[in-house]
Amino acid sequence: MTSAPTPQPLVSILTPSFNQARWLEDNLRSVACQTYPRVEHIVMDGGSTDGSVAVLEAAGTAVRWRSEPDRGQSHALNKAFAESAGEIIGWINSDDAYFDPRVVEDVVRFFDRNPDVDVLYGHAASVNADGRILHYYWAPRFHVRLLRLYDYIVQPSVFCRRRALGDHLADESLGFAMDYELWLRLAERHRFARLDRVIAIDRVQPGERLPSVADFYRAGDA
Repeated sequence: MTSAPTPQPLVSILTPSFNQARWLEDNLRSVACQTYPRVEHIVMDGGSTDGSVAVLEAAGTAVRWRSEPDRGQSHALNKAFAESAGEIIGWINSDDAYFDPRVVEDVVRFFDRNPDVDVLYGHAASVNADGRILHYYWAPRFHVRLLRLYDYIVQPSVFCRRRALGDHLADESLGFAMDYELWLRLAERHRFARLDRVIAIDRVQPGERLPSVADFYRAGDA
């Protein structure tokens, strides 16, 4: 008697959002068009007033969402995580997107072939507000000492196994650099690996100021 095939793991994509209607549709489409069949997309909107709710309503059953006030991006992300059920977790903000339809399929295949890896990341393309590629973020192979000096992991390019995350993703005391704090926390106990391909589009909006290392430490001391 042949054994039944192992079910494909569910992948949960988490999206915190607030007043990003201009780019939200691209975000939703990039998840909905993935070739991997078992994906749930959960959007936690912070009570947007810019048309984001209409975009979410138009998405139909392709996305699960709520729109209500929250305490910021970290809180929204943790709410989305609590609603999710996937064995593999992706986090992609509402103004970002996946690079192509095979991203999730390639990520699941890598995890299947490397059962000891809990955190997977790849390269990313930096784009402007209109979607024009500015440059590529080439991510080096994982080295924990390098990570402690510089955050070279681009947030939307990351997928984690649920077993590594505990009961929350983000530290809600941080208003930014919550992704860097997560990488450092996970690196203490879990194995990271790089998938050598472009995974995500990371959007740089007009007037956006990237946080500095000094900002991160100030936030941690608050």
